[in-house]
Amino acid sequence: MRINLSNLTVQCAQLDEANRAWQQFHQNQLEIFRNKLQDWILLDENSTLEQIAQQIVTQLDQLANNNQLGNQICFILNEIHRKTTCEYLQIKIF
Repeated sequence: MRINLSNLTVQCAQLDEANRAWQQFHQNQLEIFRNKLQDWILLDENSTLEQIAQQIVTQLDQLANNNQLGNQICFILNEIHRKTTCEYLQIKIF
């Protein structure tokens, strides 16, 4: 029983060490990711991965909305151009 307890104690220590190593790796990766994004998205230093993902989604939504607005403006300008060109051509013909 002492051998079993000793083995379990060693395994527990190994798992604890592996867990700390994983947490450190995860934190380092998160910092690298945050640093790469900070030029495009305003992020808090303590942002979690979920919060960063939400910020990315929000930013993409804003870009999509801006793109849709740009497409609408383009369509309107093209319509104006088409109509004014048609009117101009009709005036020249008559």
